[in-house]
Amino acid sequence: MTEVQGGTITAKGIASTISFDGQIVTIRRTWAHRRGRGERKVPLSQISGVDVRKPDLLGATGALTLVVPGSDHRRRWGGRRNERLDENTVEFGARRYRDFEAMQNAILAAL
Repeated sequence: MTEVQGGTITAKGIASTISFDGQIVTIRRTWAHRRGRGERKVPLSQISGVDVRKPDLLGATGALTLVVPGSDHRRRWGGRRNERLDENTVEFGARRYRDFEAMQNAILAAL
């Protein structure tokens, strides 16, 4: 579930958590993530959009991607990006879709 604490909205994905405080989007990755553990902070001024891909019925994960100028956010390989390796993407399961849709709406409203 999306958590709101002190004006910060947070959504938990697969091996990653994304937070937005109104100015900065923070992506925290756990040890289980393919890109390794760590944290990435993206100021709102560097974000030009947010893409959300809904999970499909066959069990594929959904994904939220921050569109940052200079990044390759176009879809490849039959309509899919290699999201697991993208530093601006957080993957999530079907049950978390509404949380990530709320995150997208919050970021877009602040742009």
